[in-house]
Amino acid sequence: MLIGVPGEIKQDEYRVGLTPTSVRELVHHGHQ
Repeated sequence: MLIGVPGEIKQDEYRVGLTPTSVRELVHHGHQ
């Protein structure tokens, strides 16, 4: 499954809705 993650759109804001650990877990299970 292709998953999109929302991120901040304000200047100098770089937050996203997933942690790197969560992303690794999803990729490990075959998601993109």
